[in-house]
Amino acid sequence: MSIRADAPTRTDEASLGDLFIGILNFYLKQGRWVLLIALLCTAPIVFWVANNPIYQLTALLDTPTLSLDKWRQIEPILPDKALIQNTLEKSLAGSDEAERQRLASRFSNPEFWKNSVRYRSALRRDDIQDAPSANLQKASTLGLELSIRASSDDQSKRLQQLMISQIREAMVLEGARSLINDWQNLIIDKRPELQVQLFDKQVDIQLNRSRIEDMQQLLSQYPELRQIERNTLVSVQGGGGRYLSPLAQIVALESTISEDNSLIKKTEYELERLGFYEQVISNIDESLLPIHSGHDLAQQLITRANQLQQANASSLAATEVSSDVLNQVQSLLSKPQLLQLKATTDLPATPITLRRPLIVGAGIFALVFFASSVLLALYQLIRRQALPLGAK
Repeated sequence: MSIRADAPTRTDEASLGDLFIGILNFYLKQGRWVLLIALLCTAPIVFWVANNPIYQLTALLDTPTLSLDKWRQIEPILPDKALIQNTLEKSLAGSDEAERQRLASRFSNPEFWKNSVRYRSALRRDDIQDAPSANLQKASTLGLELSIRASSDDQSKRLQQLMISQIREAMVLEGARSLINDWQNLIIDKRPELQVQLFDKQVDIQLNRSRIEDMQQLLSQYPELRQIERNTLVSVQGGGGRYLSPLAQIVALESTISEDNSLIKKTEYELERLGFYEQVISNIDESLLPIHSGHDLAQQLITRANQLQQANASSLAATEVSSDVLNQVQSLLSKPQLLQLKATTDLPATPITLRRPLIVGAGIFALVFFASSVLLALYQLIRRQALPLGAK
């Protein structure tokens, strides 16, 4: 019984041994072919990788006051194809079309910007642990971290400048659109309120003038009321309540009308300002080319503000609106120019992992060696099964 119980164990041991011997015999017979195939496949790939290295450089871009919320509004604009085309045409005017198309395809991929540009907040993880109430949205910034992959220093510097130019254009375009949206919202929100306020004051003035006429008629009917030295009289109704004398009421109503007239003039001035803002931004996109940059949009705002000032030289509201538009646009254009690299560095000496010849060669060699071994073993097995029984 014991001999029969031990039989499967010895059979398993024999099977494992046979498997090891079979693998050893396979490589003794076919190993040089497998090795040759692996070397032939690996050599050209290693040669190409060695001659086409790619290095990764990290640089910190100093930015003006830039909040995280503002950056999240700018970031989606970076892959805009029209903006990219405009940037490349200005920056690569002398380069060939193929180079521009390659860079345009690279820049138009949102993943490129997501992986290449990262917002660096001045608020660190330790600061959040020490002060849990710290507001990330309002924290100041260290800048934008650029992660660049390039094969040479020249390519790295050119790519850095193109990325910075694109970020500048996106900042200007987002800023100009934000200004236009703010003015549109101001017009939409304030104009109905001011119109209602203007109407109410005009109605109040009419009512007060009507009351003044009533008081004047009362004085004409009872001239002795002008001789009363007291400003209040006692009513015979309502428990003998006091009220202003007709002459005092006229003075009070005239004073109220004067105040209302001042408010009407101020309201009309505000409505006039809103009308001038509307003139500046009305159909502004239709006046631009289909492919335009943030600078083109900003320049159009400047042109319209100057035209508004020239056409309404005597209007104080037009002067104020024109000055406000010019000041805000000039501030908008000046901020992106502050984008500068904190330090200029060369590419590192070591390529990225996927462009290191030894690592790539070892990986390709192991993969091809294993795959060719399996395929060759399967081929021999199929061929052996296909032979006639006597030939085996």
